[in-house]
Amino acid sequence: MWVTTIAILVVGAVLVFVAIGRVERQRIARLEALRLGESADAVTALLGVEPSVCSNEPLDHLRGSFPEGWPVAAVDVALEELRAETAERWVYPVGTSTVAPCLGDEPRTEIGVAADSSVLWSISVLGRSPLQLPSGFTPAGVELPVGSSN
Repeated sequence: MWVTTIAILVVGAVLVFVAIGRVERQRIARLEALRLGESADAVTALLGVEPSVCSNEPLDHLRGSFPEGWPVAAVDVALEELRAETAERWVYPVGTSTVAPCLGDEPRTEIGVAADSSVLWSISVLGRSPLQLPSGFTPAGVELPVGSSN
């Protein structure tokens, strides 16, 4: 009897894991169509959910999402510039949540919205996909991976 219960729990956990991974892959694929500089309202239309509107501070949680190869000093400068140019962050839930918290470690989509309501930067799934930045934020001497939008 207990073997059956354990088997059911394991199968359920695997199905939840697969479903969450599928949701994240779909989110990343949808946001590939997004271009920096577009109206931030385009993101809500792409994702079909309303965002939590959050302040532009702090942005330190983005530090681990910078593309590989960025020196620490360049990340520090870019974060300060992003904070200065980001009017607000739009945070979208990933998975079964209906509301995304402004801070925390759980996967979520984040969009940096400029004062003119355009998309300044984006992360498809925080902690699982790289930060997409405007080309002006790429420091000299840093080569971005092939296929990067910068």
